[in-house]
Amino acid sequence: MIRESSILWLGVAVALATLVVTVTMRPETLLSPFVFPVLLIAFGAGVALTTYALSRLRVRELESAQTSFDRNLRDTAQALRDSEVRLGTQSAALTALMERQARNQILEDRVPEILETCAQTIGVRRASMWQFAEDRAAIHCVDLYDLETRQHTSGQTIRRVDFPAYFSAIEHARLIAANDAHKDPSTRDFSVPYLKPNGIGAMLDIPLHQNQSVSGIMCLEHVGDARHWTGEEQNFALSVANLIVLALTDADRREANSRLAESESRARQIIDSAHDAFIGMNSDGEIVTWNAQAAKTFGRKAEEVLGKKLAETIIPHAFREGHRRGLRRFLESGEAPVVNQTLELTALNREGTEFPIEITITNPIRSNHSYFFGAFIRDISSRK
Repeated sequence: MIRESSILWLGVAVALATLVVTVTMRPETLLSPFVFPVLLIAFGAGVALTTYALSRLRVRELESAQTSFDRNLRDTAQALRDSEVRLGTQSAALTALMERQARNQILEDRVPEILETCAQTIGVRRASMWQFAEDRAAIHCVDLYDLETRQHTSGQTIRRVDFPAYFSAIEHARLIAANDAHKDPSTRDFSVPYLKPNGIGAMLDIPLHQNQSVSGIMCLEHVGDARHWTGEEQNFALSVANLIVLALTDADRREANSRLAESESRARQIIDSAHDAFIGMNSDGEIVTWNAQAAKTFGRKAEEVLGKKLAETIIPHAFREGHRRGLRRFLESGEAPVVNQTLELTALNREGTEFPIEITITNPIRSNHSYFFGAFIRDISSRK
Protein backbone atom coordinates (compact mmCIF):
# COMPACT_ATOMS: atom_id res chain seq x y z
CA MET A 1 0.00 0.00 0.00
CA ILE A 2 1.34 3.43 -0.98
CA ARG A 3 2.02 5.57 2.08
CA GLU A 4 0.44 9.05 2.30
CA SER A 5 3.86 10.62 2.71
CA SER A 6 4.93 9.15 -0.68
CA ILE A 7 1.83 10.55 -2.37
CA LEU A 8 2.55 13.91 -0.80
CA TRP A 9 6.08 14.04 -2.15
CA LEU A 10 4.89 12.79 -5.59
CA GLY A 11 2.30 15.54 -5.79
CA VAL A 12 4.79 18.19 -4.79
CA ALA A 13 7.27 16.85 -7.36
CA VAL A 14 4.69 16.91 -10.16
CA ALA A 15 3.63 20.44 -9.33
CA LEU A 16 7.22 21.69 -9.13
CA ALA A 17 8.18 19.91 -12.35
CA THR A 18 5.24 21.53 -14.14
CA LEU A 19 6.30 24.95 -12.90
CA VAL A 20 9.92 24.37 -13.97
CA VAL A 21 8.90 23.18 -17.44
CA THR A 22 6.61 26.16 -17.83
CA VAL A 23 9.34 28.61 -16.87
CA THR A 24 12.09 27.02 -19.00
CA MET A 25 10.09 26.46 -22.21
CA ARG A 26 10.64 28.80 -25.11
CA PRO A 27 7.96 31.43 -25.78
CA GLU A 28 6.97 29.97 -29.17
CA THR A 29 6.32 26.60 -27.56
CA LEU A 30 4.04 28.15 -24.95
CA LEU A 31 1.97 29.64 -27.79
CA SER A 32 0.97 26.15 -28.96
CA PRO A 33 -2.74 25.51 -28.25
CA PHE A 34 -1.94 22.12 -26.67
CA VAL A 35 0.91 22.93 -24.35
CA PHE A 36 -0.86 25.16 -21.82
CA PRO A 37 -3.81 22.82 -21.15
CA VAL A 38 -1.40 19.91 -20.67
CA LEU A 39 0.74 21.88 -18.23
CA LEU A 40 -2.37 23.09 -16.39
CA ILE A 41 -3.65 19.52 -16.08
CA ALA A 42 -0.26 18.34 -14.83
CA PHE A 43 -0.03 21.14 -12.28
CA GLY A 44 -3.58 20.47 -11.10
CA ALA A 45 -2.79 16.79 -10.74
CA GLY A 46 0.24 17.64 -8.61
CA VAL A 47 -1.82 19.96 -6.43
CA ALA A 48 -4.56 17.35 -6.13
CA LEU A 49 -2.08 14.67 -5.13
CA THR A 50 -0.58 17.02 -2.57
CA THR A 51 -3.99 17.97 -1.15
CA TYR A 52 -5.07 14.33 -0.99
CA ALA A 53 -1.87 13.31 0.76
CA LEU A 54 -2.17 16.17 3.28
CA SER A 55 -5.79 15.28 4.03
CA ARG A 56 -4.90 11.62 4.50
CA LEU A 57 -2.06 12.56 6.82
CA ARG A 58 -4.43 14.73 8.84
CA VAL A 59 -6.93 11.88 9.01
CA ARG A 60 -4.14 9.57 10.14
CA GLU A 61 -3.15 12.09 12.84
CA LEU A 62 -6.75 12.32 14.04
CA GLU A 63 -7.08 8.54 14.06
CA SER A 64 -3.84 8.25 16.01
CA ALA A 65 -5.04 10.89 18.48
CA GLN A 66 -8.37 9.07 18.85
CA THR A 67 -6.55 5.78 19.41
CA SER A 68 -4.31 7.42 22.01
CA PHE A 69 -7.36 8.97 23.70
CA ASP A 70 -9.18 5.63 23.72
CA ARG A 71 -6.08 3.96 25.15
CA ASN A 72 -5.76 6.61 27.85
CA LEU A 73 -9.46 6.26 28.61
CA ARG A 74 -9.09 2.49 28.95
CA ASP A 75 -6.00 2.93 31.11
CA THR A 76 -7.84 5.44 33.32
CA ALA A 77 -10.83 3.13 33.66
CA GLN A 78 -8.54 0.23 34.52
CA ALA A 79 -6.68 2.39 37.06
CA LEU A 80 -10.01 3.30 38.67
CA ARG A 81 -11.02 -0.36 38.81
CA ASP A 82 -7.65 -1.28 40.32
CA SER A 83 -8.02 1.55 42.83
CA GLU A 84 -11.48 0.31 43.81
CA VAL A 85 -10.09 -3.18 44.33
CA ARG A 86 -7.24 -1.87 46.48
CA LEU A 87 -9.56 0.33 48.52
CA GLY A 88 -11.93 -2.59 49.01
CA THR A 89 -9.08 -4.81 50.16
CA GLN A 90 -7.79 -2.14 52.54
CA SER A 91 -11.28 -1.49 53.93
CA ALA A 92 -11.84 -5.21 54.52
CA ALA A 93 -8.46 -5.46 56.25
CA LEU A 94 -9.25 -2.54 58.56
CA THR A 95 -12.68 -3.95 59.38
CA ALA A 96 -11.19 -7.35 60.21
CA LEU A 97 -8.53 -5.74 62.38
CA MET A 98 -11.10 -3.74 64.35
CA GLU A 99 -13.24 -6.83 64.90
CA ARG A 100 -10.26 -8.84 66.12
CA GLN A 101 -9.13 -5.99 68.37
CA ALA A 102 -12.54 -5.95 70.02
CA ARG A 103 -12.09 -9.64 70.90
CA ASN A 104 -8.40 -9.57 71.83
CA GLN A 105 -7.39 -7.53 74.86
CA ILE A 106 -3.69 -8.49 75.02
CA LEU A 107 -1.40 -5.87 73.48
CA GLU A 108 1.37 -8.41 72.81
CA ASP A 109 -1.05 -10.28 70.53
CA ARG A 110 -2.71 -7.29 68.89
CA VAL A 111 0.36 -5.43 67.58
CA PRO A 112 1.91 -8.43 65.73
CA GLU A 113 -1.48 -9.16 64.17
CA ILE A 114 -1.83 -5.55 62.99
CA LEU A 115 1.66 -5.57 61.46
CA GLU A 116 1.02 -8.85 59.65
CA THR A 117 -2.22 -7.56 58.14
CA CYS A 118 -0.62 -4.26 57.13
CA ALA A 119 2.34 -5.96 55.40
CA GLN A 120 0.08 -8.33 53.47
CA THR A 121 -2.44 -5.66 52.43
CA ILE A 122 -0.02 -2.94 51.33
CA GLY A 123 2.54 -5.37 49.93
CA VAL A 124 5.73 -4.66 51.87
CA ARG A 125 8.35 -7.11 53.06
CA ARG A 126 8.90 -5.59 56.52
CA ALA A 127 6.46 -3.94 58.94
CA SER A 128 7.49 -2.88 62.44
CA MET A 129 6.53 -0.86 65.49
CA TRP A 130 8.98 1.15 67.58
CA GLN A 131 8.60 2.98 70.90
CA PHE A 132 10.54 5.91 72.33
CA ALA A 133 12.70 5.40 75.38
CA GLU A 134 11.70 7.37 78.46
CA ASP A 135 14.44 9.95 77.86
CA ARG A 136 13.54 10.06 74.12
CA ALA A 137 17.18 9.46 73.24
CA ALA A 138 16.38 6.31 71.27
CA ILE A 139 13.63 4.14 69.85
CA HIS A 140 13.31 0.42 70.57
CA CYS A 141 11.80 -2.15 68.24
CA VAL A 142 8.73 -3.68 69.89
CA ASP A 143 7.96 -5.99 66.96
CA LEU A 144 9.25 -6.43 63.39
CA TYR A 145 7.38 -8.72 60.99
CA ASP A 146 9.05 -10.15 57.87
CA LEU A 147 6.42 -11.13 55.30
CA GLU A 148 8.76 -13.45 53.40
CA THR A 149 10.01 -15.46 56.38
CA ARG A 150 6.76 -15.04 58.40
CA GLN A 151 8.85 -14.33 61.49
CA HIS A 152 8.65 -11.71 64.24
CA THR A 153 11.73 -10.20 65.86
CA SER A 154 12.33 -7.37 68.33
CA GLY A 155 14.93 -5.64 70.47
CA GLN A 156 16.80 -3.47 67.98
CA THR A 157 17.64 0.07 69.15
CA ILE A 158 18.16 3.22 67.07
CA ARG A 159 19.75 6.22 68.80
CA ARG A 160 18.80 9.85 68.21
CA VAL A 161 22.44 10.94 68.17
CA ASP A 162 23.13 8.71 65.15
CA PHE A 163 20.10 9.80 63.09
CA PRO A 164 19.09 13.33 64.18
CA ALA A 165 17.36 14.23 60.88
CA TYR A 166 15.07 11.20 61.10
CA PHE A 167 14.14 11.82 64.74
CA SER A 168 13.37 15.47 64.00
CA ALA A 169 11.17 14.55 61.03
CA ILE A 170 9.26 11.83 62.87
CA GLU A 171 8.47 14.19 65.75
CA HIS A 172 7.16 16.99 63.51
CA ALA A 173 5.86 15.48 60.26
CA ARG A 174 2.48 13.85 59.67
CA LEU A 175 4.33 10.96 58.03
CA ILE A 176 7.56 10.18 56.18
CA ALA A 177 6.97 8.86 52.64
CA ALA A 178 10.54 8.17 51.49
CA ASN A 179 10.09 6.90 47.91
CA ASP A 180 13.87 6.60 47.64
CA ALA A 181 15.05 6.06 51.19
CA HIS A 182 18.71 6.38 50.18
CA LYS A 183 18.14 9.95 48.94
CA ASP A 184 15.30 11.26 51.10
CA PRO A 185 16.65 13.87 53.60
CA SER A 186 14.86 12.20 56.50
CA THR A 187 16.12 8.67 55.88
CA ARG A 188 19.35 8.87 53.88
CA ASP A 189 21.47 8.58 57.03
CA PHE A 190 20.18 4.99 57.30
CA SER A 191 21.60 4.09 53.87
CA VAL A 192 24.88 2.45 54.88
CA PRO A 193 24.17 1.07 58.37
CA TYR A 194 20.56 -0.08 57.88
CA LEU A 195 19.04 0.19 54.38
CA LYS A 196 21.72 -1.50 52.27
CA PRO A 197 22.30 -4.46 54.64
CA ASN A 198 18.54 -5.17 54.60
CA GLY A 199 18.01 -4.39 50.90
CA ILE A 200 15.51 -1.62 51.67
CA GLY A 201 14.74 0.90 48.93
CA ALA A 202 11.74 2.83 50.28
CA MET A 203 10.23 3.59 53.69
CA LEU A 204 6.80 4.74 54.86
CA ASP A 205 6.90 5.75 58.53
CA ILE A 206 3.92 6.94 60.60
CA PRO A 207 4.32 8.68 64.00
CA LEU A 208 2.16 7.21 66.77
CA HIS A 209 0.62 10.08 68.75
CA GLN A 210 -0.39 9.57 72.38
CA ASN A 211 -1.13 12.25 74.96
CA GLN A 212 -0.15 15.07 72.55
CA SER A 213 3.30 13.64 71.82
CA VAL A 214 4.89 11.02 69.57
CA SER A 215 5.22 7.83 71.60
CA GLY A 216 6.36 5.55 68.82
CA ILE A 217 6.54 4.78 65.09
CA MET A 218 4.98 2.34 62.67
CA CYS A 219 7.51 1.63 59.91
CA LEU A 220 6.80 0.00 56.54
CA GLU A 221 9.91 -0.97 54.57
CA HIS A 222 9.93 -1.93 50.88
CA VAL A 223 12.73 -4.36 50.01
CA GLY A 224 13.96 -3.65 46.51
CA ASP A 225 14.36 -0.49 44.44
CA ALA A 226 12.69 2.87 45.04
CA ARG A 227 8.89 2.78 45.33
CA HIS A 228 6.27 5.50 44.99
CA TRP A 229 3.92 5.50 47.97
CA THR A 230 0.46 6.32 46.66
CA GLY A 231 -2.07 8.43 48.51
CA GLU A 232 -4.17 5.31 49.08
CA GLU A 233 -1.23 3.51 50.68
CA GLN A 234 -0.41 6.49 52.88
CA ASN A 235 -4.02 6.82 54.07
CA PHE A 236 -4.22 3.09 54.77
CA ALA A 237 -0.99 3.24 56.77
CA LEU A 238 -2.35 6.19 58.78
CA SER A 239 -5.50 4.22 59.59
CA VAL A 240 -3.48 1.19 60.70
CA ALA A 241 -1.26 3.42 62.84
CA ASN A 242 -4.40 4.78 64.54
CA LEU A 243 -5.39 1.21 65.40
CA ILE A 244 -1.99 0.67 67.00
CA VAL A 245 -2.46 3.87 69.02
CA LEU A 246 -5.88 2.63 70.16
CA ALA A 247 -4.32 -0.67 71.19
CA LEU A 248 -1.56 1.12 73.11
CA THR A 249 -4.03 3.48 74.78
CA ASP A 250 -6.31 0.61 75.73
CA ALA A 251 -3.35 -1.32 77.14
CA ASP A 252 -2.26 1.71 79.16
CA ARG A 253 -5.81 2.15 80.47
CA ARG A 254 -6.06 -1.48 81.46
CA GLU A 255 -2.69 -1.35 83.19
CA ALA A 256 -3.68 1.83 85.05
CA ASN A 257 -6.98 0.25 86.11
CA SER A 258 -5.13 -2.85 87.25
CA ARG A 259 -2.69 -0.79 89.30
CA LEU A 260 -5.58 1.20 90.75
CA ALA A 261 -7.45 -1.97 91.64
CA GLU A 262 -4.34 -3.38 93.30
CA SER A 263 -3.83 -0.13 95.19
CA GLU A 264 -7.43 -0.06 96.34
CA SER A 265 -7.22 -3.70 97.38
CA ARG A 266 -4.13 -3.03 99.46
CA ALA A 267 -5.78 0.06 100.96
CA ARG A 268 -8.86 -1.98 101.90
CA GLN A 269 -6.70 -4.65 103.49
CA ILE A 270 -4.86 -2.03 105.51
CA ILE A 271 -8.08 -0.31 106.55
CA ASP A 272 -9.82 -3.58 107.39
CA SER A 273 -6.90 -4.71 109.52
CA ALA A 274 -6.74 -1.38 111.37
CA HIS A 275 -7.53 -1.39 115.09
CA ASP A 276 -9.66 1.73 114.71
CA ALA A 277 -12.93 2.08 112.88
CA PHE A 278 -12.60 3.78 109.49
CA ILE A 279 -15.53 5.44 107.78
CA GLY A 280 -15.50 7.13 104.35
CA MET A 281 -18.07 9.67 103.16
CA ASN A 282 -18.66 11.40 99.80
CA SER A 283 -19.69 15.01 99.04
CA ASP A 284 -23.35 14.11 99.45
CA GLY A 285 -22.74 12.95 103.01
CA GLU A 286 -23.24 9.28 102.07
CA ILE A 287 -21.23 6.46 103.60
CA VAL A 288 -18.94 4.82 100.98
CA THR A 289 -16.39 3.03 103.20
CA TRP A 290 -17.03 1.02 106.36
CA ASN A 291 -14.28 -1.26 107.61
CA ALA A 292 -14.49 -4.36 109.78
CA GLN A 293 -13.66 -2.44 112.99
CA ALA A 294 -16.46 0.04 112.23
CA ALA A 295 -18.86 -2.88 112.07
CA LYS A 296 -17.71 -3.98 115.54
CA THR A 297 -17.72 -0.48 116.99
CA PHE A 298 -21.20 0.53 115.78
CA GLY A 299 -22.83 -2.91 115.60
CA ARG A 300 -23.77 -2.51 111.91
CA LYS A 301 -22.50 -4.48 108.91
CA ALA A 302 -21.15 -2.64 105.88
CA GLU A 303 -24.06 -3.67 103.63
CA GLU A 304 -26.47 -2.10 106.13
CA VAL A 305 -24.94 1.37 106.02
CA LEU A 306 -23.23 1.85 102.64
CA GLY A 307 -25.09 4.51 100.65
CA LYS A 308 -26.89 5.90 103.69
CA LYS A 309 -26.42 9.38 105.10
CA LEU A 310 -23.70 9.50 107.75
CA ALA A 311 -25.63 12.08 109.76
CA GLU A 312 -28.65 9.80 110.04
CA THR A 313 -26.59 6.73 110.93
CA ILE A 314 -24.05 7.45 113.68
CA ILE A 315 -24.29 11.18 114.52
CA PRO A 316 -26.51 12.10 117.50
CA HIS A 317 -29.52 14.34 116.73
CA ALA A 318 -27.99 17.30 118.54
CA PHE A 319 -24.99 17.41 116.20
CA ARG A 320 -26.56 16.53 112.83
CA GLU A 321 -27.32 20.09 111.71
CA GLY A 322 -23.81 21.19 112.68
CA HIS A 323 -22.41 18.34 110.61
CA ARG A 324 -24.45 19.39 107.56
CA ARG A 325 -23.41 23.06 107.91
CA GLY A 326 -19.74 22.09 108.17
CA LEU A 327 -19.99 19.97 105.02
CA ARG A 328 -21.72 22.78 103.08
CA ARG A 329 -19.12 25.30 104.23
CA PHE A 330 -16.26 23.11 103.03
CA LEU A 331 -17.85 22.49 99.63
CA GLU A 332 -18.44 26.23 99.17
CA SER A 333 -15.21 27.64 100.58
CA GLY A 334 -12.79 24.77 101.10
CA GLU A 335 -12.54 25.58 104.81
CA ALA A 336 -11.99 22.51 106.99
CA PRO A 337 -10.93 23.58 110.50
CA VAL A 338 -11.34 20.10 112.02
CA VAL A 339 -9.15 18.25 109.52
CA ASN A 340 -6.14 16.37 110.98
CA GLN A 341 -7.27 17.12 114.53
CA THR A 342 -8.21 14.57 117.16
CA LEU A 343 -11.60 15.39 118.70
CA GLU A 344 -13.64 13.77 121.41
CA LEU A 345 -17.32 13.51 120.49
CA THR A 346 -20.23 11.12 120.93
CA ALA A 347 -21.73 8.72 118.37
CA LEU A 348 -24.74 6.40 118.05
CA ASN A 349 -24.51 2.63 117.97
CA ARG A 350 -27.02 0.23 116.40
CA GLU A 351 -29.43 0.56 119.35
CA GLY A 352 -29.31 4.36 119.16
CA THR A 353 -27.28 4.65 122.32
CA GLU A 354 -24.69 7.39 122.50
CA PHE A 355 -21.12 6.50 123.44
CA PRO A 356 -17.91 8.54 123.53
CA ILE A 357 -15.51 8.40 120.60
CA GLU A 358 -12.20 9.84 119.56
CA ILE A 359 -12.23 10.91 115.89
CA THR A 360 -9.54 12.10 113.47
CA ILE A 361 -10.72 13.40 110.08
CA THR A 362 -8.20 13.00 107.23
CA ASN A 363 -7.59 15.52 104.43
CA PRO A 364 -10.42 15.44 101.87
CA ILE A 365 -9.45 13.78 98.58
CA ARG A 366 -10.76 15.25 95.31
CA SER A 367 -12.04 12.65 92.83
CA ASN A 368 -13.59 13.91 89.59
CA HIS A 369 -16.38 16.25 90.76
CA SER A 370 -16.67 14.89 94.28
CA TYR A 371 -14.68 14.63 97.51
CA PHE A 372 -13.84 11.71 99.70
CA PHE A 373 -13.80 12.34 103.45
CA GLY A 374 -12.24 9.75 105.74
CA ALA A 375 -12.24 9.46 109.52
CA PHE A 376 -10.58 7.12 112.00
CA ILE A 377 -12.80 6.53 115.05
CA ARG A 378 -12.02 4.85 118.35
CA ASP A 379 -14.43 3.87 121.10
CA ILE A 380 -13.14 5.46 124.34
CA SER A 381 -15.89 4.25 126.64
CA SER A 382 -13.29 2.46 128.75
CA ARG A 383 -11.64 5.77 129.55
CA LYS A 384 -14.75 7.30 131.01
